[in-house]
Formats: sequence, structure tokens, C-alpha cells
Amino acid sequence: MKIMAGLCCLQRCGVEMKSDSPHHDPAGYIVGGAWLMLFAGMLIWWPHGYVWLTYEDCLVEWAQALYCLTALMLFVVLVRRGPAGRKFYLLMAVGCVYLLGEELSWGQRLLGFEVPELFIRGNLQQETNLHNFLIGPYGTLIKHVSQWGLAILFGCCGVVILFFRPDGNRKEIYRLIPYWPARYLGFYLLASAVLELEPWAMNESEWAETLIYFSLVSYALYCYRRGREVRGQSVMLMFVGLALAGMICAAMLARPVMAGPVLQRLENGKRLFVERYQQKGWLLQSDQLLDSLLDTGADKAWVLRAQAKNQRLREPATERWKQILQRAVDYDLEQLRKSPQQVSRRLSLFEDYAQLGQRQHAEKTLAEAVESARVAVENCPESGESWYWLGQIYVLVGKRTEAMQCFERAAMIDPQQSAYRQIIYSLSHGSNGIE
Repeated sequence: MKIMAGLCCLQRCGVEMKSDSPHHDPAGYIVGGAWLMLFAGMLIWWPHGYVWLTYEDCLVEWAQALYCLTALMLFVVLVRRGPAGRKFYLLMAVGCVYLLGEELSWGQRLLGFEVPELFIRGNLQQETNLHNFLIGPYGTLIKHVSQWGLAILFGCCGVVILFFRPDGNRKEIYRLIPYWPARYLGFYLLASAVLELEPWAMNESEWAETLIYFSLVSYALYCYRRGREVRGQSVMLMFVGLALAGMICAAMLARPVMAGPVLQRLENGKRLFVERYQQKGWLLQSDQLLDSLLDTGADKAWVLRAQAKNQRLREPATERWKQILQRAVDYDLEQLRKSPQQVSRRLSLFEDYAQLGQRQHAEKTLAEAVESARVAVENCPESGESWYWLGQIYVLVGKRTEAMQCFERAAMIDPQQSAYRQIIYSLSHGSNGIE
């Protein structure tokens, strides 16, 4: 009778007595490894899909929000189930509310409300959330400290979960945490700690966040099932979350009001990853993204310049890259014949000539761009875009003070345009400001 009473006590404390305990379940490691292989495989073999998967407002971000929402609902059920662990579950539920709110910008994009003035001034992405307000999209000291802090936190938690197993005599732990996390969740946290630092600078932090949110919902389900294995349910949640996220993305693209901003962010993401692939010498992946940009109607001159750079890196001894750049020149000249006062197009043509080494043509084009920009500012002094392009020209000629004044004027005229504040921030932190 004493043995039976002891076993019942341990079961109430959450200690799993079966030999196939989820603490040692190899399926958990397999699922986590499959996640990482999916990300790595798409990064290498399908860069277009990788951008869709990891960039802002795309598949993984919505999947993360759905995992967090599911975990929140499970923790709320656990709070209502009974007094055992209620404070812990309530704390976890509150944490899920905060994380979900941050992921969804507290409903800004879904409900379409205007961003508060505080966030317009301080948040470079102009979203109603705190994490961008504090660290922004650039490599600031605060951002680096935050990344290292999160990595250390994830790493320490992962080590504790992997190597520390409280026994049944430590009832104070089980009064605080009714069910100790399975060991494979420690593996997820350790992997997240490494990925949070973005060792390859290819948006690996999204890998880390996905593992964290998946760990959260897996643990919530584990507690809901009173410490029994959840391998089948976890895998189902993983695929259901991805499927629902895909449906949300498809619904957004089906609505013209939402499709435009999403496609523009996706194009920006592809351009960003083209440059990152080039920096690493992964020219095949860069070429694939450039082909997809041409198919989606991106600026042809920019794509041709990027293709010329790839060709020059691949075959520097040939003249093939110059032929590609000449096509960019022809395209820009054709567009200028249609719209002679287009400052952005003249700057694009200037860059074509500069890369070809045609200095005389480049200087003449830049002078024409200066004149066009000044005329645009005189004709439309309340146009933020006109001041923005004049500022870009001042950056090119090395007049950073005048450029900053132009960008500040543009931001004052149109505070909702995040690009103006981002370039002000970029210039003030030493970047050249040219996009």
C-alpha cells in the first residue's frame, strides 16, 4: 500500500514513470531536426521559397502567431482546470498574450488602425510593437546586447532542461512547475540560442523564433495531457499551423488592399537576399532570385546591375558583365525618354555608367539629376518624395549635412513614410544612405 501511495504521489507531482517517457522521446529530436533541415534546404535549393518562408509578414511569421495563439488557449484551459500549477499557467498565458500581441503589432495590420505618434517617431518600421521600438532593424548596440541576452537565456534554459531532472523528492519544484519539460525541448532551445545570433546573416533568427514558439505550444500540449507523450499531436500542430499560415497568406494576396504591401515587402526581401547571397558567393541562388524579380515586374535596371555583378564575380576576365550593364543603360535611357524629369531614373542611369567606368557620362547624368531634383523641390515643396531624392543626390556628392536636412524635411512632410526615418537613422550611424 505504501508503494502504491508513493507512485500515486509521484504521478500527481508530474513524474513520468513509463519506460517510453517523453523526456527521452527520440521523435522530438527528429521533428526539431526536420524543421532545421527544411529551413536549410530551402535556403540552399529554393531561395524564392526561403524568402516566402522567413521574410516579414510571410509564412513563418503567421505560423508563429498561430502556435502562440494555440499555446495561449491551452494555458487558459489549464488555469481553469484546477489549482495545481495555476499561478505558473497564468504566468505562461500572460507571456503568450504579450508575444502574440507583438507578433501581430497588437492588431494594427489586421484592424488597420493608425500607428500612435510615439511609435511613428521611435519605431523605424512604424509598427505598434515594443521590440522594434527598442532595437530597430539595424545593428545597434542595443540590438546586439538583446540578441546575446536572448541567446544566453535560451542556452541556459536548454542546458537545464537537457541535463537537470528533478526527482520526486523535490516537491517544491513541482509545486511551481507541475510538469518538467521534455528533454528534446532543451535541444530546441540550444539550437535557438545559436540561431538567434544569426551566424550566417541569412535571417536565422526566424528559425530560432519558430523553434521557440513550437516549443511553447508543445509544452502547453504536454501539460494539457498531464505529462504524457505528444509526438503525434505536435507533428499535427506543426503541419496544421503551416497550412493555416499558408491560407492566411493566400487570403491576404487575394485582397488588393493587402496584396500590394505584402508583395512590396516580398520584393524588398528578395533584393536584400540577392545582396546577401552575393556577399557569400552563392551566385546560383542569387541568380534564381533575380529571375523571379524580373517575372514579378521589379525594376529591370536594378536586376540587370545585380546580374552583371554576378557575371563579373563568376567570369571577371570576360566582357559579358559589361554587355549586361549596357542593357541596363538602354533600359534607363528608354524610361527617361518617357519621363525626362524622373530623378530616381537618372540616379539609376548614373549608377549604370559608374559601374561601367564611363566617368564622363556618369558626371553628366549626376548633374542632370541634381537639376531635376531642384526643379522638383521648387515645383512641389510639400512633396516628401522630392526632398528624399534631393537628399539622395547630396549623399552621392558627399554633402551629408545637406542630405540629412532634406531627409528630415521629407520625414516632417510625410511622417507615415518609414523609408525617410530609416535613412535618417542609417546616415546618423555611418551608412552611405543609398538604397
